[in-house]
Order: sequence, then C-alpha cells, then structure tokens
Amino acid sequence: MKNKNTIFIFVNVMGLNKKAAFRYRIIDSLLQNGYTRTIDEIQERVSEALRSEFGDEEGISKRTLYYDFETMRQPPPIGFNAPIECRQGLYQYSKKNFSIFAPALKEADKNLIAKALSVLEELHYIPIVRELIALLKDISGTDDRIIQDENHVIFEQQRISSGLEKMDIVQYAVDNKKPLSIIYLPFYEEMPLNMLLFPYLIKEYRNRWYVIGWEKRAGKIYNLAFDRIVSAETEDGPFIPPPDNFNPAAWFSDVVGVTIPENRKPEKIVFKVLSDSAPYIRTKPIHHSQLLVDKLNDNSMIFSIEVIPNFELEMTLLGYGDNLEVLQPEWLREKIEKRLIKALNYYR
Repeated sequence: MKNKNTIFIFVNVMGLNKKAAFRYRIIDSLLQNGYTRTIDEIQERVSEALRSEFGDEEGISKRTLYYDFETMRQPPPIGFNAPIECRQGLYQYSKKNFSIFAPALKEADKNLIAKALSVLEELHYIPIVRELIALLKDISGTDDRIIQDENHVIFEQQRISSGLEKMDIVQYAVDNKKPLSIIYLPFYEEMPLNMLLFPYLIKEYRNRWYVIGWEKRAGKIYNLAFDRIVSAETEDGPFIPPPDNFNPAAWFSDVVGVTIPENRKPEKIVFKVLSDSAPYIRTKPIHHSQLLVDKLNDNSMIFSIEVIPNFELEMTLLGYGDNLEVLQPEWLREKIEKRLIKALNYYR
C-alpha cells in the first residue's frame, strides 16, 4: 500500500499545473499539525507565497481558494482526499496528522531531497534541472531557507560562465529537433558569421558550454561556444539528422576537450611526471586511455595516452609546468619546448 501511495502522490503532483500544485502545497502546510486558519488568513498567506514565487501581484481570490479546497477534498486522481473542514469560521484538517504528501515522504526523505536540491541549485541554469527543482520542491514542501541550510557542496565559482543565457533556447532546439539560426563571433574575428545549425548535443568543458551540431553551409559538424553566440533563434522546417558516424557517447572519446582536428588519427603520447604531481595525474587522468607505463626510483612516473593531439591537450600538458616532460612523439615534444622557451622569454 505504501508503494501505491508514493506513486499516486508523484503522478498526481506531476499532472497539476505549476501554480495549482504550489497553492495546494501552501494550503497543506497551513493546515497541517492541527492548525486552524480563517479564510482571510489562508488567502493572505497563499497570496504572499504566490507573489514571492511567481511575481503574481493579484494573489488569489476567495473563489479560487474555495475551489482549491474542493479539489483537494476529491479522491484520486482528481484530488488528495484531504479532510478539509470548517468549524465556526476556522479551516483545518479533521485528521491532525494528515498531509497530502505524508503517505509518500518521511522526514528522512525530505532531508534527502533538501540535500539533493542544494546541489541541483548550482545547476539551475539548465532548463531540465530547473523543472526538476520545482517538482522536488512541490513534492517535498522544501523552501529556499532549508535548501541553503543543507548546502554543504560547493562548486567552482567560475561555473557561472558567460553565454549561459543561451542555454534555454539551445536546450529547446536540441530536445525538439529544431534548426538554430545563429550569429556567431569566433575569437580573433572582426565580423560575425551567419550559421544554420542542426543541434544534436550540449557539452561542458572546463566551465565553458558548447552546442554541437551539423552546420548546413559548411556541411560538417561544428562545436560552437555559448559565449561566442551573439544571437540564436529557432527555425521551422525539416531537421537534418546526425550523420551515421555521430555517436554522442563516443564523439569526443579520442580527444581532450572539444576540438577534433580534421583528418587526424589518435597518437600515443608519452610523458613523464615528477613526484610532486604524479599522484594527482595518476588519480585524475588527463584522458580515459591513460596508462601507467613506469614508476621510477625517484617516485616520478611515466604515463601514456592515446588521443588526437589538439590545442586543449597542449594547454593541459603545459599546465603542469616544470613537473611534466613530454617524451613522445618528438614533434609534440618540440612544440611544447618552443612554447616553454617563448614563455620563459617573457620573464627575461
């Protein structure tokens, strides 16, 4: 019976429109634990909550409030069998311990949802995460103060990078298979480009977000950084599906980062890491293909990876400074050496 109740509450709340579900949650919280309220008090509290959550300045009318009471009293799947009664002008639940959420959630469940929400709030700029946050708040009755109290997980502050205002329209286009008309300004270019992209995938790399899709005029897959998109609008018309060789799970498997050089194949990259940094690279590999080749007497380590060399790989290797030495291939070793000599000249 407990499982059936859990499923019912979840499905029933899912079926409500957002404002109605929100109102029911506020009404439920006001009448829980034997509290009695006047209709004016309930109207004031619900209106205040609507203004705070939705910016709804009109609040709620008593007519709508009476209709909500009646709906909540209805049996499933319309309502919640809520025992709302009125005695001498005071509204209350006739069953002291009743709550429309009580069958589904114990206190431990609510605490778990609050902890999960504190993590999800860090990703609120992703549309589907925002919808999930709203749903979990409605199901659990969790408010923002409780979420802040449970915030024991901290992300990098740079996570809020520029261009995230494009996330909604790009996510919508990906989900609904809509072409995107994009004005794009690459780095080091003075004039923006007009592009028609058929988006397949959104990817994050080092706090920068990219949309990956087929660019019609170029006739190939492009990676477009959100922060370089000047504007984006969805277009009507047929959607070009991904080419047969496009597998989202494997598309970036041969590179570090997001840049995939054309007409290049993976190469074996061998590098030595001094003892200060070797444990970090061993426990946080540069690439999933990373292997420990040898551990030397001075506790330095030699690793190998199998990747298509690109700019992101070079920047990652350079990021370890004098703690990392590229051994193979020779052309990459020489390229990294030239970069380091150039950097050294800045300090002379």
